[in-house]
Amino acid sequence: MWLAGGLGLLAAILLAVFASPLLTWLGANEATLPHALGYLRASAPGLVGMFVVLAATGTLRGLQDTRTPLVAASAGAAFNAVANWVLMYPLGMGVAGSGLGTAITQTLMAVFLGWIIVRAARREGVSLRPSTSGLFGAAVEGAPLLVRTLALRVALLATLSAVTAISTQALAAHQIVWTLWTFAAYVLDALAIAAQALAGFTTGTGERGAMRPLLRTLSRWGVCFGVAVGVALAITAPWITRIFTTDQGVIDDATVAIIVSAFFQPIAGYVFLLDGVLIGAGRGRYLAVAAILNLVVYAPPPVDHRPLRLTHRAPLAGPRARVARLLGRLHGHAGTHQRARRPLAVADRRGRGRPRPHPRFRAGFGVPAGWAHASSRGRQS
Repeated sequence: MWLAGGLGLLAAILLAVFASPLLTWLGANEATLPHALGYLRASAPGLVGMFVVLAATGTLRGLQDTRTPLVAASAGAAFNAVANWVLMYPLGMGVAGSGLGTAITQTLMAVFLGWIIVRAARREGVSLRPSTSGLFGAAVEGAPLLVRTLALRVALLATLSAVTAISTQALAAHQIVWTLWTFAAYVLDALAIAAQALAGFTTGTGERGAMRPLLRTLSRWGVCFGVAVGVALAITAPWITRIFTTDQGVIDDATVAIIVSAFFQPIAGYVFLLDGVLIGAGRGRYLAVAAILNLVVYAPPPVDHRPLRLTHRAPLAGPRARVARLLGRLHGHAGTHQRARRPLAVADRRGRGRPRPHPRFRAGFGVPAGWAHASSRGRQS
């Protein structure tokens, strides 16, 4: 936990200092940059608490105590929702209030879980002073999992960068989908936590024969949980998005993306389960290598870090562009029936503007015309 607190402090300082360049690299525009910057800087102090909570949760899992982290997470989620609302609306802090509320919640959770572990350590006569050997051993054991987590986060940032390149509306829809996907991941991760504790206990006792039937049982539960979560997301998608916004374009985009993500929940349940089993079995190096390979296949580092623009004159290229095109097609398909009703003034070849349907969308299709045919007329959507 000492190591987690130190890493959290370092991460908080780096995030606060480099928040603006990071957001610029991700393609934040003038409309989103102030809000994103306010959120990151307000939530940065909470990284210390978040790192401590992760370390404390792992410690309690190793002690076969999964109830205490559940209590902390449930109470923290409820407090966070109330704190965010109070700071954002009655106190008028806006998006920065949400970041501050999250930081306060993470700090309080760290204090609570730290108090539980301190009591247990004193009861067992374990010293609470940090030692060089202890910190070094924890760093060596945790390094592979740190690499795994960083690789996963970079892949998520690559997706965010591609979405930002499409439009502000697509970014808003992505935030809704990401929130619901994260909620579903926590639901599925509950089984992975139990799998991690059971696998660690089985490995520690040396009962290798018990591992195979345990994996079969847990695998069935993981897939079944994934199916249940996927069905729930697909059924509620047209209505649950309206909790977050009243913008019909954002609702349409988010609804389609949530339904698509619902089909992958059974796979997610199985993968989350195996992740927990491998962590419990001490296979951190395998997870680190697998995460890096996944990142290389999914999102190689782009050569051009400038924000992408979906224009006729500058066709996109590269892996990041392929993600942007894929998300852009989904974005265009979901909003075509809304945007096609709004005639836009588009200049003709002689520069005169007149109201007529925008050439980006062809009647009856959700695919932007500029992606179906190369434009030689130089028009820019």
